[in-house]
Amino acid sequence: METQTLQNPFEVLMSEIRLLRTELASLSGHIVSISDKEIFDTEQAAKIIGVHRNTLVQILRRGEIKAQRSGRKYIITREALDEFLAESKTTGRRPYRGH
Repeated sequence: METQTLQNPFEVLMSEIRLLRTELASLSGHIVSISDKEIFDTEQAAKIIGVHRNTLVQILRRGEIKAQRSGRKYIITREALDEFLAESKTTGRRPYRGH
């Protein structure tokens, strides 16, 4: 006859919490908080790169600037704008060419 030992539920829970904390600590270097990034809407971003808001929306739709959508609005990071401007400088291309 084998005897089973029942673990204290509190100890089991605390053990799981310790494991989760360890996993979270190892992942925390890969997580970027939105509060750590400078973000802009289309009006602000358009002013930064020197184009009209509608022109910026066309640039975003073509995927030339990386952005996230939140409903009907775009969320644009400073990093994405800087990348776009740097690429425009190196290619000599202006931020917009009409279709």
